[in-house]
Amino acid sequence: MSELAELVGADHVLTDDSVRQGYETDWTGRFTGACEAVVRPANAEEVAAVLQWAGANGRKVHVQGGNTGLVGGSVPTGQGPAIILSTLRLRDPLEVTGRSLLAGAGVTLGDVQRLAAQHNLVYGVDLAARDSATIGGTVATNAGGIRVCKYGMTRRQVEGIQAVLPDGTVVERMSGLAKDNTGFDLAQLLTGSEGTLAVITAVRLRLSDPAAESVVAVLGVPTLAAALEHAWAQGEGLQAAEVVDERGWQEAGGPDVGGTPWVLLLESDIETAELPDEALVAVEKPDQERLWWFRESQSEVAQRIGVKQKVDVALPMERLDEFTDAVYAAHSATIFGHVADGSLHVELLESGEDEVLDLAVALGGAVSAEHGVGRVKTEAVVKDRGEAAISAMRSLKDAWDPHGVLNPGVVFR
Repeated sequence: MSELAELVGADHVLTDDSVRQGYETDWTGRFTGACEAVVRPANAEEVAAVLQWAGANGRKVHVQGGNTGLVGGSVPTGQGPAIILSTLRLRDPLEVTGRSLLAGAGVTLGDVQRLAAQHNLVYGVDLAARDSATIGGTVATNAGGIRVCKYGMTRRQVEGIQAVLPDGTVVERMSGLAKDNTGFDLAQLLTGSEGTLAVITAVRLRLSDPAAESVVAVLGVPTLAAALEHAWAQGEGLQAAEVVDERGWQEAGGPDVGGTPWVLLLESDIETAELPDEALVAVEKPDQERLWWFRESQSEVAQRIGVKQKVDVALPMERLDEFTDAVYAAHSATIFGHVADGSLHVELLESGEDEVLDLAVALGGAVSAEHGVGRVKTEAVVKDRGEAAISAMRSLKDAWDPHGVLNPGVVFR
């Protein structure tokens, strides 16, 4: 490891067992994998040097940001001697230029949101892990979150990228041009690639005008179809539409909404909101944050009640109730999610993720809505996308990373 110390500094090559353990286990505690060292480069040049060292010395490289993923994609998979490349020191740049924001891969989502707000702009991606999830990780997994119905997925926000290929070559296109038809769009190719093609070191992100002043409301609904009707009634003013099942809401200590199977949280423009009389409405910011807390605490609820497996899927809107009915009939689970974009999180209190993923495919859905494939869904993604599509993706992986250095065992079997 002395050569790595020369590349990034001795303080940034972590080999002590007690220190490595925090990196070798993912956020869920379900996935672990041993590494020889955690290496923390500070810029693209140091990343390139580390990758060149790994290639020359037969080491696999597992890329890790905030380690907030749920599918085991950021910890070693046991496919050879490995190091973890932590992106947490990649914090430059961090600046707003016009209606774009430049950010190093190690900057947190929360830091990006706060800087955008200082310029009276917003970054459209938001999720509960905002203060630990890194921008590089959200781009690598094409993160979604709670405002996809307003701003779209991460992919829609990425205007440029800097990344390091497995052989140490640095590629960059950060100009942010509105029109740029000069060959393949590498930024879009790398968005959602889960660290299998390159190490993302910096990105250029689109910023948007802030939404209108909003109102937050919660109400009980009998079905997800009914929740969607309320969401669509908000028209262009819809900012978020989240659902939590009755058990999850009660476990979080949420206010009584009548004992219905589902609780719907809506955020909508205050001037155009269409809310039923029975809705609990919050206009002041502290009251809105309190209602949001009952939704955003669902991951903590899952840990407290002993959830064993966490599954995220996407479904056609018209089959959401069919899916949830089937899950509840076969499994002990709680469910919450982003109803306006058809994305649900199934929290299983027992084993059963394979059956849930198969059900999503059978109903015309996707086995991952926003958390990625990781190592959990490498079998399921073949059923979802088909052998031909996976073969095409594998060909691309083999061309960019012929020695399988980056994130082996992630996305592909």
